[in-house]
Formats: sequence, C-alpha cells, structure tokens
Amino acid sequence: MGEAQNEICRKQRRGRGTLWTWLKDPTFRARVDELRDILTERTLGVLASATARAVLTLDELLDKELAPGTRRRAADSLLSHSEKHREAHDLQRQLQAIQEQLSALENARRTPR
Repeated sequence: MGEAQNEICRKQRRGRGTLWTWLKDPTFRARVDELRDILTERTLGVLASATARAVLTLDELLDKELAPGTRRRAADSLLSHSEKHREAHDLQRQLQAIQEQLSALENARRTPR
C-alpha cells in the first residue's frame, strides 16, 4: 500500500483492509476517478491562467530596457514554449482524427451487412 493510501486510512480512521474493500467496489472506484478528473481539470485551469500571465510577463520583458541577455532569454523562452504548444496541439488533433477513424471502424463492424 502506498504512502498516500496509508495517509487516507489514518485520516479516515479506517484499516487498510477497509480501504482495499472500497477500492474493489466499482462504484467507489468510479467516484474516485471522477473526483480525480475534477481535480485535474481545476489544476489545469489554474495552470492555464498562470501560463497566460507568464507569457505576458515574458512579452513585457522583450519591450523593456533590459540587458540584451535578459531580453534574449525571454525571447528564447517564448519561442521554445510556443513550439512545444504547437506540437502538443498538432498531436491532439492527430489523436482526435485517429479516435474518429477508430469509432467509424467500430461502428462499421457493428452494423449488420
């Protein structure tokens, strides 16, 4: 059992066996997964907001009267992150296209001929 699970048992004043029983329950597992998804979505929202502010900060550094090295590092950082974002976006589009093709194939297989 992992450290996080031991902590859960301690906080809930339950034994490890109880937690294992809960984890075997599909309804409980589904709820845990749902809560993890909610937490992940909230975290991504905070990260998106912070990312936007960070990009604006880097953009401001490009226009300020700072040492050339500082401005160059800001520019390099913007370009690097921009490229990574573009690659991630392209991969997401490709994955979506693959998922749509897979769904179409699965639907075609289910359709009687």
